[in-house]
Amino acid sequence: MFIQKTSHRLLLAMLALGLIGGCAEGFEEGSTQSANRLGESAQIDRFNPPVEIDHDGLTADIEPVFVVAINNIATARELFVDGMAQFEYPEPFQQVSWMMDSDDVSELAFRAVGADGQWTSWEPVEITWNEGRAYNALIRLAQPTTLLEMRGGQHIEEAELEFYPIVMAREEFLTAKEEALIDEPSIELRSDGLRSVQQASVAPSSLVISRSGWGAINPSKLCGSVVAPYRTTVHHTAVPSNDGGDAAARMRQMQSYHINNLKWCDIGYHFVIAQTGKIYQGRSRSDRPGAHTLNTNAGNVGISFIANFVEQTPTNTQLDAGARITKWINATHGVALTRTAFKGHREWPGQSTACPGTSMINRLQTILDRAKGAAPPPPPPPPPPPAPTYKVDVKVNWIGLDNFYSQGSSAAIADALVGKTFKAEIIVHNQSSDPIRGVKLGYFVEQPFIRATNYAIQTDHPAKDRKTWVTNDANGAPENPAKDALGKEGTLTMYAFGAGESKRVLIDVEALRYSIGQADHPDVRGWIKTITDVYQQNGYFDAPTVNKASGVLRNFAQMDVVSTQEWQFNSKKHDDDLEGWTGAGAAHFDKLAHNKTHGMLAMHVTGNDARVVSPTWTKLDANAFDQLVLAARSHDGDHIKAIYWAREGESFSEDRVVRFEAPGNSEVQNLVVPMSKHALWSGSITRLRIDLIDDRGPAEGDSGWYDVGSIFFQSSTNNKTSSANLAFEPSAPVRLTLEDEILDETDVPVVKPGHDDNNNPGHDDNNKPGVDPDPKLPRHDDTVVPPADIDELGPATDHSMGDKPKGVAINAGCSATGTAPIDGSGKTLLFMGLGLLAMMLVRRK
Repeated sequence: MFIQKTSHRLLLAMLALGLIGGCAEGFEEGSTQSANRLGESAQIDRFNPPVEIDHDGLTADIEPVFVVAINNIATARELFVDGMAQFEYPEPFQQVSWMMDSDDVSELAFRAVGADGQWTSWEPVEITWNEGRAYNALIRLAQPTTLLEMRGGQHIEEAELEFYPIVMAREEFLTAKEEALIDEPSIELRSDGLRSVQQASVAPSSLVISRSGWGAINPSKLCGSVVAPYRTTVHHTAVPSNDGGDAAARMRQMQSYHINNLKWCDIGYHFVIAQTGKIYQGRSRSDRPGAHTLNTNAGNVGISFIANFVEQTPTNTQLDAGARITKWINATHGVALTRTAFKGHREWPGQSTACPGTSMINRLQTILDRAKGAAPPPPPPPPPPPAPTYKVDVKVNWIGLDNFYSQGSSAAIADALVGKTFKAEIIVHNQSSDPIRGVKLGYFVEQPFIRATNYAIQTDHPAKDRKTWVTNDANGAPENPAKDALGKEGTLTMYAFGAGESKRVLIDVEALRYSIGQADHPDVRGWIKTITDVYQQNGYFDAPTVNKASGVLRNFAQMDVVSTQEWQFNSKKHDDDLEGWTGAGAAHFDKLAHNKTHGMLAMHVTGNDARVVSPTWTKLDANAFDQLVLAARSHDGDHIKAIYWAREGESFSEDRVVRFEAPGNSEVQNLVVPMSKHALWSGSITRLRIDLIDDRGPAEGDSGWYDVGSIFFQSSTNNKTSSANLAFEPSAPVRLTLEDEILDETDVPVVKPGHDDNNNPGHDDNNKPGVDPDPKLPRHDDTVVPPADIDELGPATDHSMGDKPKGVAINAGCSATGTAPIDGSGKTLLFMGLGLLAMMLVRRK
């Protein structure tokens, strides 16, 4: 009924979340689990409360505005995220009440938004009844609200929260101890030795457990007026869905909830059947109305099973108990043993419920047949047990990694910077029909690029949801490696798995070493080595020698370890493997790709402003490294290259640039660039830009290809490098250029932006501050012919003269002795000196 009051949008949202807990009009059984779980004892008295002899506490036709079902602890944890849940509804409510099973209610508290729009203070939830793990709970608000917040509900295992528009509960709660236990009236026989109909309305103790026997509040309480029964209705409680091993306690729980939380006269059913088949007297007399079927309570004896037959199947024990009490109702009140007079709750007109579940509806005739005394048909012979089916799934996942390097062969692979810590999980899910035993898991962690620093073995039992993980006994198996010594590969004892159970190995991982081109994406692998009598496989790539499961039980997850301060372009896998470097000045180049043949970044330059820019994760300490080592190759003669840099928040600027001469002889040259010669090379560098040919484009007939084999940094003071595997480059530094003049490295003073060679502010001929023009290096050989293997198809083809060397030393622009080249005036002096020497020799002769 509450669904008729629910807005369409909110109803759809609640259905999507599985939160509606009532028997809703129009719902098919099984459409949602929660839609069929509104407890019968919790829904009917509010529709058609009986007329009580004792009218104290009588409530009118008041129904909850909405109901929220919690079917299991997993549902509770989804609802109470981080222990908190909010309940908002357009219609105001002033009371929330529920029955529940829970291991911990100590944290249950609530607050609500008042009429002033402000949150009230946190208050504890009232516990109106408790025995063991069973509780009845209540929230009473001083004024109606549309928004309530609860905390501490993550431990609830089963409950239905009913939100009422007014306060329904009693001011003072009644208990069996507080009520005088009035003995049930003795049955006085008539003169003919028979009991009267009124006397017979109390079932005999040989058939039922009396109200005083299960500890009812006021065992002799009478509700309503006498009405001769002529029909019977079968229910299931749905919530609670089991008797918890103590059906008498469940009876006390349901009665207290109806009397105290909802201020009803008594428990709603006439008879309640436990899972053990024991029958309990509900309301004190079966000839007075119960409260169990909407608008159909008059003359209707209510029988309820403590069960949820939407999910469960009635047992023979329960069916036999139902037949015994049905036979007594027939003998006592004359209710016909026909399906016209004996119905399930949902079969009566006007009912919007799945109760008592299809599995019970299909067995109502069985109850009638047994009540009539018909011998049940002999049970068919039990079918042979099905052969077990084995299906085991292995998954490997990363936790805490992003895919920030999304180029080329790494586009769909997780990435980590050197030094990052994260987690890997190897999940084994037993989807078999039976448990599996003796499980051993093989593992592999690809060192030296990543390493395991710790691990734990966990299980999702009992939730079996692959979300709720707790430590498993296998975590302490003595044969397993120490937690900080998992190593590169080995075997883990995982013990047995129940059907549907998953276990995982949660591994702490550290990224140790740059891996691009050094490994085919470092990975973590997991595979089943042994399942007793089911599966046997030695190594990851080995074929199973025993396999009753489906498929090969193994999996892996790959990742890349990238560096903030070295790039080797050596993957040789994909045209776009540029390690985060990108091109700038798009109008001045037409190709930027990875040369897979030789492992190089290759740019085909067409204009005078082409450049490449470092990845967003660039970060290096300029104070630790005074030199940049650039392995470069070009085919078009000597030229000038430029390196720009920037720190956090800075843009590239002519204030932070060095330029230097580079050869273009089709050979890979390791160019050692003395970055610290510039006064602003300091601090944490976060961006680099390299102009592979500075301020001019290729001449007609040039190949236009400019390649980079690697980039890293080194210290000339301690010979350390920023690379994982590239050694210190001992070549002499390249010559830097200043003011359009190529200077020998030994002659170059510290370059300061906007100053001349003497560190004085520069001026032009008119004594105005000078502007340092971009250097223009005249070509030494305009007739250079590109090598024969250079083509116009881009860097995917080979345009090199050989493989990329990683340690070729050059002395760019210096003579063999390290002095400057002899210019024209020097040649004149040389000839004059030689002439004088010749004259002296002639005279001596």
